[in-house]
Amino acid sequence: NNNNNNGDNRQDLVQLGDIDEHQREREQEREQERERDPNAPEEVLAQQIVGGDNQVNDNAEGNIAQRPRSRVTVARVVENLSNHPRNQQLVSRIARSEQHPLVRADIDWGLLKTQLRSYPASEVGDHAGGVLLQGILRMDPPLDVVKETLDVFPRSCIDMDSFFTACQYSTTSATSTLSSPNIEQAQHEQSVIQLIMRHTMDARHKEGIQWGMLAFLGDARITTKHAKLLLQSIPGAVTDPSHGIFGVSPLDRMLSGAFIHGNGTEWVEKVKLALLTAEFGSVDKSPPVAKFFPFHALIRRLTSPDFMGVQFGAFTFIRTLLACMRSGKCRMHKRDDQGRLPIHVALEEECLTRLGTAGERKLIKFFLQVHPESVSIGNKHGIKPLRLAVKNGWPVYDLILDTMSQQSLESSRDSEGNLPIHIALGGKYHASFGIAGAREIVRYILKISPGSAHVPDSKGNLPLQLALQYGWPCHDILISAAPQALETRQIQTGFYPFQIAACSLWTGKQNDGESSQKDVVSLRALSVIYELIREGPLLTHGLASGSLPDGASGTGQRNIKDKPLGGLKKRKLETGQSPFPKKTLLE
Repeated sequence: NNNNNNGDNRQDLVQLGDIDEHQREREQEREQERERDPNAPEEVLAQQIVGGDNQVNDNAEGNIAQRPRSRVTVARVVENLSNHPRNQQLVSRIARSEQHPLVRADIDWGLLKTQLRSYPASEVGDHAGGVLLQGILRMDPPLDVVKETLDVFPRSCIDMDSFFTACQYSTTSATSTLSSPNIEQAQHEQSVIQLIMRHTMDARHKEGIQWGMLAFLGDARITTKHAKLLLQSIPGAVTDPSHGIFGVSPLDRMLSGAFIHGNGTEWVEKVKLALLTAEFGSVDKSPPVAKFFPFHALIRRLTSPDFMGVQFGAFTFIRTLLACMRSGKCRMHKRDDQGRLPIHVALEEECLTRLGTAGERKLIKFFLQVHPESVSIGNKHGIKPLRLAVKNGWPVYDLILDTMSQQSLESSRDSEGNLPIHIALGGKYHASFGIAGAREIVRYILKISPGSAHVPDSKGNLPLQLALQYGWPCHDILISAAPQALETRQIQTGFYPFQIAACSLWTGKQNDGESSQKDVVSLRALSVIYELIREGPLLTHGLASGSLPDGASGTGQRNIKDKPLGGLKKRKLETGQSPFPKKTLLE
């Protein structure tokens, strides 16, 4: 390297050293804040409040970049105020009111307004005036004093601390010290909290802070009443990722369960308000609210493909569920206006969540532990959770079956008389399971209840017949478990299993879970038909003259009993034509 390059490298090292030292200072300040307020959220501690003009660190060449001023802690500001020559002024004493409380009745608010501009903000490190504003708000000030303070220090409420202080100490509506009727009327129309809230929004917007005030909706310092004020002012922000931290909406941040602060019951009330606003676009009561079921709305959001709360923790949403349950406000066994339990709300939708397989299993396991009877309860259409899970691709069939097995799986039927194997095979399986997954479901059921392969459902269908009807790739497993099912006719149609498979192929009921190519699916289904015929070749003999059970007639099929073979032979003798079309019997 030449000398110039060496000089540039040394200069870069100096700048990096300055940055590292600056970072160490900020870390020390954050540690001091934690010691002072250990319950403060991490994001509040991590905020950097830029005060005054940016500092310029000039070197000989004057080209080092500008660096923002680091945040000065409240404790340091109070210490500086105590050592300041004007520490006995009212404005300085109010700024230190947290450490040295004052009596509100002794405060001369008119005198305070005259001293606001003489407050040594830059000298004590309170560049934005935030410490002073918080001290004033602790004394429950008149509204005009708050307005005057915001006019003198417009950036004093940028860091949310002032809003938190207002929520903790201010009354709903403060009185004014001015005597003008018009001014009094205008000031009485708004509250201190609403004023701080509006100025905080404006200040943060001017500073280019992307996330808004609703990001801290779950903070313990914001009561239910104040949360409602926030939701009334900006209802659309509750689901807007741009108003949250790290691109996560305020609602998803709350539901993540990673930031549950303060009283759990009040926190749940704020969650309900946020869900209500997201559901109907307004937090105010209206006729649709009578149909609002907060726990069902919570489950819908957690299982939505758009839920981003997992960024704060993969399984912390369980804390949200526990908080709701412990509050007594959300009951797991309560049905909504459509007759659905929370487990139905989750399983009725296709499994496309961001919770991951482990998170999805934890969610359903929570439902089953809290309300195990739900495994036998159907939704408004009577569909059981096991069938919903298999249909929509939820990887929880084993959890549901294990819960059912604890209730005497083989001997206890549902209200329609069906066993779990009938419930699972009573429809198609989801593509996400594939052939291997579908076979594993059947094996798992037979492992728990081996004898269920012999038992018909409430309509007389054997598990093998249901599997062939809906295209489950498990005929060999069921035949091994119940060999006589291969020679058993279906009660409704009178068909043997190979005929059921052929009809399912013809009517398009074959499950296309493994491939989207119809020709591949058809070839696979055709292979199943041949395998069934090879297992029972004698079943194809005498079908034309065979009799069906009473009342049995295939759907869309001509009843073979109505056209016996004798009639067909008679037709051939009279016309000299073949009684069968020019196609093979299989076709």
